[in-house]
Amino acid sequence: MTKLLRFSFFILGILCIGLIVIPILDIFVTLTAKELVKTIYDREVWQALLTSFIGASLATVLGCILGVPLAYLLSRYDFKGKRIIEGIANLPIVIPHVAVGIALLCLLNEKTHLGSIFAYFHITFVDTIYGVIMALVFVSISYVIVSASIGFNGVDQTLEWVSRNLGASMAYTFWHITFPLALSAIVRGAILAFARSISEVGA
Repeated sequence: MTKLLRFSFFILGILCIGLIVIPILDIFVTLTAKELVKTIYDREVWQALLTSFIGASLATVLGCILGVPLAYLLSRYDFKGKRIIEGIANLPIVIPHVAVGIALLCLLNEKTHLGSIFAYFHITFVDTIYGVIMALVFVSISYVIVSASIGFNGVDQTLEWVSRNLGASMAYTFWHITFPLALSAIVRGAILAFARSISEVGA
């Protein structure tokens, strides 16, 4: 790498870091101590933080329960429509948040067939934690699916074949060989999903 190219990368790196750090520092510079104390003791702020933390945690767990099996299927099997499903799995990343909210509201409000079924069991999604969790699962589950798929693809299938040839069941092979080897990628996906969910704090 030439000195000019290295210097150019250095300048671009500084600009990138500045783009991230300066807006954050500006918040602390412009915010007065009185305003900061007022914000800290604002009950609505803490309620929003608590709701977002609980919602993000539950959404991450639910996203892993739903996303990891799908990621395994996509990484291990070829079937008709696989590319379409992969595209759908990545769709929540690019859909605007407002569109997500409107779509879920139209789908799950009590006047719809699906919403009325949930309402029968006293589960409503408008202005409740259930709605928050559903929205957060929608916007974050793609990170679990993508990361888990990468993890499963990185597991040498020879190990699975050896396990099966030695008499182990498919379930045993998955839980004792495949899953542990892909766990780090799954955890990374869960962390990204949680971070994506918690970024919606107060939304």
